[in-house]
Amino acid sequence: MIDTDPIIADILEFADETDDNSSHDCGFWKILIVDDESEIHSITQLSLEDFIFDHKKLQFLNAYSGIEARQLISAHPDVAVILLDVIMESDDAGLVTAKYIRETLQNRAMRIILRTGQAGLVPERQVIIDYDIDDYKTKTEFTSHRLFTTIITALRSYRSYTELELLNCQLEQRVEARTLELQAEIERRKKVEIALKEANQKLESLVNIDGLTMIANRRCFDNRLTEEWAWLARQRQWLSLILFDLDFFKFYNDFYGHLAGDGCLTEVAQAIYKQVTRAGDLVARYGGEEFAILLPNTNLDGAIVVTQRIQQTIQDLAIPHLSSMVKPTVTISIGISSILPTPEIAPHKLIEKADQALYRAKQQGRDRYCTHLEVSK
Repeated sequence: MIDTDPIIADILEFADETDDNSSHDCGFWKILIVDDESEIHSITQLSLEDFIFDHKKLQFLNAYSGIEARQLISAHPDVAVILLDVIMESDDAGLVTAKYIRETLQNRAMRIILRTGQAGLVPERQVIIDYDIDDYKTKTEFTSHRLFTTIITALRSYRSYTELELLNCQLEQRVEARTLELQAEIERRKKVEIALKEANQKLESLVNIDGLTMIANRRCFDNRLTEEWAWLARQRQWLSLILFDLDFFKFYNDFYGHLAGDGCLTEVAQAIYKQVTRAGDLVARYGGEEFAILLPNTNLDGAIVVTQRIQQTIQDLAIPHLSSMVKPTVTISIGISSILPTPEIAPHKLIEKADQALYRAKQQGRDRYCTHLEVSK
């Protein structure tokens, strides 16, 4: 629901003035069908030939390979929905195209629906999350009714996204114009900025969480490290970092499967998260099977205490790992670094030293921790 505060309403009132310039107000919705089987194109278009949503019909674009699809998408960035076959000229042609849309073109509005003729071939969960995939179904699941409801849902999502994108752009322009032109409204502008800041903070909390383990992600870790480093440099207080990863985790994935591997990572992450309870400490997924624990106002001795508690937690979990070369259960190797931050030292040095300590722990046989202590001169 849009805030009805008069100040916010005053900022938003211009939206009606530019309504005629809506990015999708062109009389039809563009639907791109990507499949190497011409019959699929015909069936899809036949099923949707009388389709109307929001007083607009569909306009179909057709591609028969991932390469052709990427060319069409570049020429038609306003495609609303793409029905994308996973396997065409290669086993990952569809996923390559999805990656091209989200990463190369940075197109977040286009809705992607994956289809495949091979029921057992399912993309990894992280792929669906990273590329913002709306749906994934086998071609046999797409009955006429199912296809209709899927397209309706996708178009609603596309419409909402493009409207919000336009509104955000207009808001930024309006706030900037008011700031330059109306100095008398400085106090009112401040109130708007506070409201926008609160909204951004809510959004920030969403983008700072790792989608698999539900703990802080690398982005959150990097930002927190920079903040803590600057603060503790002024306070002349210790900052410690515990960096650890699961021993022989590649073997775990090969032996038990990636789905079990995801479950293992989640179980470890949540167990560690529950053990690090002090306000200000941060547990984050650093990347892959590697995790980081940031401990402000903590020297090396304090970090070792936390490390030993973590080791015991992992031992108590006793997650089977029969392919490990250390023990038949999951173990971790740990690197600890403790530094007194100064403005002259880059925060990355804390990571570098913890990583070196982690490397030594692995060299010495894994399932252990090594430390690095540095006092600035």
